Amino acid sequence: MKLICLRHGESVWNAEQRTQGQADIGLSPRGMRQAEAVAARLASVPIGAVLSSDLARAWETALPIAAAHRLTVTPTPALRERHLGAFQGLTFADIMARYPDAWEEVFRGDGRPPGGETRSELSGRVRRFVGELLAAPPAETVVLVGHGGSLRALFAELFGLPPEAAWRFRVDNGALTVFDLYPEGAIANVLNDTCHLDGSDRW
Repeated sequence: MKLICLRHGESVWNAEQRTQGQADIGLSPRGMRQAEAVAARLASVPIGAVLSSDLARAWETALPIAAAHRLTVTPTPALRERHLGAFQGLTFADIMARYPDAWEEVFRGDGRPPGGETRSELSGRVRRFVGELLAAPPAETVVLVGHGGSLRALFAELFGLPPEAAWRFRVDNGALTVFDLYPEGAIANVLNDTCHLDGSDRW
């Protein structure tokens, strides 16, 4: 199975540098351009299924890809971003000022944001999803639209890395990462590819 992984386009809160977690924020105008650019990039690829986080910013990114292939998007809550609880909607400066101890625990280890999800819980959710996907592939070539956190966790799982290694993967808005999956493991063909985005929409 070929797995084409895509982080959603820029959201309104990405542009404002606010922490999103599972807050349901839609795409910014720049994010909409990124979604259309990805759809154009993948238009000639024989895609058989499009699975997306059901949060608006991912869903809005997935829709033009699916439409170009006359597919419907399959809502996949397992691909949601990590729930960041009380941190959601705040800038990093706000979080460090209001929740310094909780932020330190989250940043340095496996701490839980107040009302949120630990890194281990995110990784466990993604691990179960990967197991289900490998057990019953929906198509030969599958597009997954997720978030920075959920996709990093997925990449770590495919490479057999511990959850704390997930931060090593750069995952930009609108970027593609492509794997070929075999019984023996995953081969990464493309990592964080943004060449389909123009200069103003790339980083």
